[in-house]
Amino acid sequence: MNKLIKYLTIVAMLFSVLSVTAQNDEKTIRKGNRQYRREHYEKAVAKYKEVLETSPNNVKAQFNLGDAYYGMQCYDSAYAAFQKVVDMTPDAKLQSDAIFNKGNCLLAQDKYYDAFNIYKESLAKNPDNGNALYNLEYCRAHLVKSKIYVVQPEHGTVEVKETEAFNGQHIALKAQPEKGYALKQYIVVRADRQDVTVEADEKGFVMPKFDVLVTAEFDKNDNKNNQNQDQQQQQDQQQQDQQQQQQNQQQDQNDQQQDQQQQQDQQDQQDQQKQDQQGQQDQQKQQQQQQNQQMSKDDAQRMLDALENQEKKTMEKVNEQKVRQQPKKKSDKDW
Repeated sequence: MNKLIKYLTIVAMLFSVLSVTAQNDEKTIRKGNRQYRREHYEKAVAKYKEVLETSPNNVKAQFNLGDAYYGMQCYDSAYAAFQKVVDMTPDAKLQSDAIFNKGNCLLAQDKYYDAFNIYKESLAKNPDNGNALYNLEYCRAHLVKSKIYVVQPEHGTVEVKETEAFNGQHIALKAQPEKGYALKQYIVVRADRQDVTVEADEKGFVMPKFDVLVTAEFDKNDNKNNQNQDQQQQQDQQQQDQQQQQQNQQQDQNDQQQDQQQQQDQQDQQDQQKQDQQGQQDQQKQQQQQQNQQMSKDDAQRMLDALENQEKKTMEKVNEQKVRQQPKKKSDKDW
C-alpha cells in the first residue's frame, strides 16, 4: 500500500541552485521550494511565477510551478504547466517526467482511461521511467469497460459511435432533431439505477464505471427561439447598461473638466480684476503725483512773482528815501 501511494504521488522536481539562470532567479526558486516543502503552495506559485516573469524559458521554475499547482489540487493548471515544460525542453527524460505528471493530474480526477494513454506517452519518451510503468499498470487494473445503450427520444435521434467504453473515456454524442425541433439537453443515467445521473453537455460525457442509458430531450423551435431571444435581449441589455455606464462616466469626466475650467476662468477673472485695480491705483497715484508736481510749480511761480513785486516796492521806497536825504547843491552864478 505504501509503495502504491509512493508511485501515485507526483514527481516533485524541486530544482535548486544548480542552474545557469541568474543568481536572483536561483534565490527566488529556492524560496519557492521552501514554501513548497512547507505545503504553502500558493506562496510557492507566486515565487515561481516571479522567476518566469523575467525568465519565461526557465524550465525549472516552470516544472516547479506545475508541482505547486498540483499541491493546490488545481489539476487543470498543473496539467497546462507540465505541458509547457514538454514544449520548452528537448531533454527526453525531463519530458517523460513532465508527461508522467500530466497523467497524475488526470488520475487525481479519476480519468483512468486518459491517464493510461498519457503514461504510455511518458514511457515512449523514456522506457526506463519506472513510475510511469507502474501507474500504467495501476490504471489498467482499474479500467472497466462498460456498455452504452441508446434510447431514441421523441422528435429526434441520438447517435453514439461506441457501444462500450472504459471509465474516464470521453464519449461524443450527436443529436438529430426533427423539423421544427431543437436539442434541449442530453440525458445520461445509470442503466440499472436510472436515478443515478451522469453529467453531460453538448459535447458528450465522461464514461463512468457502470453501464449507461443515453437519450435526449428536444424542444420546439419556438421555445428555442424564445430562449435565444431572451438570451439575446439579456446580452443587448447588458451592452446597453455598459454603454450607459461608460456614457455616465464620460459625462462625469466632462462635468469635472467643465468645473475645473470654470474655476480656472473665475481665477483668471479675479486675477485680471486685481491687475485692473492695481493698474487704476497706479494710474491714480501717478496723476496725483503729476498734480502735486504741477501745483508745486504754480506755487513757486507765484512766490517768485510775489517776491519780485515786494522787491520792487522795497526798491522804490529806498530810492524815495535817498532822494529825501540828498543835500541841496549851491547854486553858482556867474557874477
